[in-house]
Formats: sequence, structure tokens, C-alpha cells
Amino acid sequence: KEAPEAEGASSQIDMLLKDPAQLRSIILSTGKIKKEELEKFSDQELLSMVQTLIKDQNVESLFSESAAEEQ
Repeated sequence: KEAPEAEGASSQIDMLLKDPAQLRSIILSTGKIKKEELEKFSDQELLSMVQTLIKDQNVESLFSESAAEEQ
């Protein structure tokens, strides 16, 4: 079972994946992308990209944990 913090983060991510407007707001608040650039993506494209990033991040964190244990 996941740690309580991970469950909380997971439910927040699930909520964001159902609210593209809030997701766009959070992405814009990072300052990493301009509104004009973000508007080029449909809600579905945005959600798909974020889901892919989340999956990739989970995979990377698993690899970094095992690498740390092996040292």
C-alpha cells in the first residue's frame, strides 16, 4: 500500500486530470510555458501529455530508488 502522502498526491493528480482548466492554470503558474503556446494544445492533448509525463516520472523514481539501494 502507498504511503499516505503518495495517496494524497495521487488523488490530487486524478482530480487535475479531470479538470483541464485547472491543469492549464497550474502549468502557466510555473512560468515554463507561455499562454499562447499552451493554447495550441486541445484539452485532450494536454491531458494525454500529462498522463504520459506522470507515468514516466513514476518509472524514473522506481529506477532511482533501486539505484540508491544498490550503492
